[in-house]
Amino acid sequence: MQLFKYLKIMTLSKAFSNRKNDLCQKLRAAQFIKQYLNSKVAILCFFALFHSHSFAANNSAQSNILNKQGLTEKTLPVSEHALTKQDISLMLNRADKLRSSNNAISRQILEKLKKQAFLTLEQRNFLTYLTAIQAGFEGDYSQIELLLTTVIKSEASDLLKYRANYSLINLYTEQERWRDGLKQVETLLNIESNIEQHYRRLALMAVTEFYIQLEQYSLAYKYSLQVIKESTSPRNICIAKQLQVAVKLKSSSPLLKEDEVVDAINACEQINEQIFLGYIRLYQGEMYLNDALTSKAINATLPYIEDIVATNYYPLIGNSYRLIAEIYWQQKQYRKAKNYAFKAQEYFQVDTSLKDKKAIFYLLFQLSELEEDYIQAFEYHKLYDEANSELIKNTQEKHLVFQLVQHNDLANKNKIAQLNKTNTFLKTQHEITLEKEQTIILIVMILVGLLTLGSSWVYNSWLTQQKLRQIANFDSLTGATSRGHFFELAELLLQEQVKFKQDLSCIIFDLDHFKQINDTYGHAIGDKVLTAVATVCQEQLRHQDLLGRLGGEEFAIILPDFNLTMAEDVANRCRIAIHNLDYQSLGLESAITASFGVSDKDISGENLTDLLADADSAMYSSKQHGRNCTVTYR
Repeated sequence: MQLFKYLKIMTLSKAFSNRKNDLCQKLRAAQFIKQYLNSKVAILCFFALFHSHSFAANNSAQSNILNKQGLTEKTLPVSEHALTKQDISLMLNRADKLRSSNNAISRQILEKLKKQAFLTLEQRNFLTYLTAIQAGFEGDYSQIELLLTTVIKSEASDLLKYRANYSLINLYTEQERWRDGLKQVETLLNIESNIEQHYRRLALMAVTEFYIQLEQYSLAYKYSLQVIKESTSPRNICIAKQLQVAVKLKSSSPLLKEDEVVDAINACEQINEQIFLGYIRLYQGEMYLNDALTSKAINATLPYIEDIVATNYYPLIGNSYRLIAEIYWQQKQYRKAKNYAFKAQEYFQVDTSLKDKKAIFYLLFQLSELEEDYIQAFEYHKLYDEANSELIKNTQEKHLVFQLVQHNDLANKNKIAQLNKTNTFLKTQHEITLEKEQTIILIVMILVGLLTLGSSWVYNSWLTQQKLRQIANFDSLTGATSRGHFFELAELLLQEQVKFKQDLSCIIFDLDHFKQINDTYGHAIGDKVLTAVATVCQEQLRHQDLLGRLGGEEFAIILPDFNLTMAEDVANRCRIAIHNLDYQSLGLESAITASFGVSDKDISGENLTDLLADADSAMYSSKQHGRNCTVTYR
């Protein structure tokens, strides 16, 4: 729970700046800040949102709250044995309101109240809830779940139980306990009590962030719309807009528009929320880079890098440096790319995103290879492989857990077997490296045993089977799924999406004038072109998407959970990426183009043959319309 460390940093920062504190207090505050300044604040907004305000306005806001309650530092009851029922209620409310703005006073109040024997049942439950949140502020995570569960199972008010429920979701999100989180989300959404809109919004934000981290973007988008609709305060509007931009960008949604990003920036600029503002600028840069608009991408991030660094929020800073490095790489400004890649690496922590590590290590690998420093390139590629393998493993775990809990039938062996098949769809071409490593380990183990037994023929037979399986499943030239294996996986995936009534789309594309490339430049150059095309298209896809080579220069893509509009966007991204390939480095004299056709199961039906045939028909229409375009079958 790094968030609690962040809130403690806020409190200690305030103590550090207070002139009344002695030197020892300031030194302790400084040491704590130095220790935790680089902590990850994965779900910053949610625990801090409970009645929190902008840190710069805390003193005036706190005074207003206390004045309205008739409580000031001088009027706060100090006797531990003379508190009335009304005093206790006022103190509980005050501790609740000051948790993030003045945690030291909040903690002091809670300690005082723990010594009181005459609390009502509701007051004692409220004290338990606040104690759970305070434990998180202080980094004692072991008792948070127990205390929140105690409140939920007690006779506390509906509101207090509701707050404890969404606080548990925040806990499970930070701890990556996806199974527990999904159950808790279901519990929360089934609560039908008349809860104030303020707390409903906080709950929706918790649910949205949970689904973003779980990579279930359609659900995250659904709840982000509710957050936007129900948000009224400037702070909530800023956070809600930031969440929605994040959902659309991470899901590669074609619905993300430039105006939306600008609107989100304006909302957060008005209240000076620098961390949320920094992330929105980061998303804006990513959006431009995805569309190959590198000049716009650099202008969206580089001028604001000092403001981003000033947040002292390491994940945001490292991610921003990573994006700038990738932009300069695309612009072929390799020295600047290397400089910013190293800066991004400096902000790596134990809990740094695997996606960020993977991106930076791959970029440094490419830069080292370009400089012909092959030893360093090899080291970076090993780090890239490790990050990529771990990322694939984590992603598979997320999706499998989601499917198991979503269908609520853990004991059904048949369904589990079907879900295991679904899990195979999550494998992408990036897993080939992992499979090779595992194969090498198995070869070594078997070789040792075979040398001992003197049975070398067993090893040779097994190795031949492995090679045959690899040849059968993957195209040896491009790394894409082979034709036969593609049809097998596509059929299973289609059946799965039909069963659970989910969207599925198909893309077929064919390289334009590829025969002329082979005839003019030779088949060796043609092979390079095919490999480069498969690589850049794979980079536009998600881990669960399926890319296959149907033969020659024709490829197909299956997109689960994507409707026709979203598939069109993916097709155009691939088309632009192919057109932007460095054709000169491939030995060509002109740009490479491709023609795309798109279909989906809602229009083409639930038969794979019809789905592919319609996409193929649309692709031939794009050829007739002048090539290098995308046509949708409607």
